[in-house]
Amino acid sequence: MGRKTILVVDDDYGIHGLIKIILRNNDCRLIFAATGEQAIAILKKEKIDIVITDYHMPSMNGLQLLQMMKDLFPFIKVIVMSSYLEQSKIVELLKHGASKFVNKFELVHEIPTIIKDLQEMITEDSEHKPPL
Repeated sequence: MGRKTILVVDDDYGIHGLIKIILRNNDCRLIFAATGEQAIAILKKEKIDIVITDYHMPSMNGLQLLQMMKDLFPFIKVIVMSSYLEQSKIVELLKHGASKFVNKFELVHEIPTIIKDLQEMITEDSEHKPPL
């Protein structure tokens, strides 16, 4: 399957640590950013397979970041998380290309399965791309 790189974007460093613990047995490389601007800078330099981003962040929210990422990297897989978000905003995220929305209270239970599913999707996608 190959080792995938996951970018975690959240201004709460406790979430960085929690995701590190949750994915400790997953064969992936984790990179962390605290803002949307940092995330975009990292995406321009690194090959990122999956982004896990918070919705509520200063200066750029998760929808704004999602839109920027999808403009620059249309095939990137993005999981948006929040402790609270109205259903209409979740629908809007999914319409704009989010792969999944996760409530932060469910991270421990949901993230490992979602990451595994997305990693498999990425592998299948790369197997169907023509060679350069």
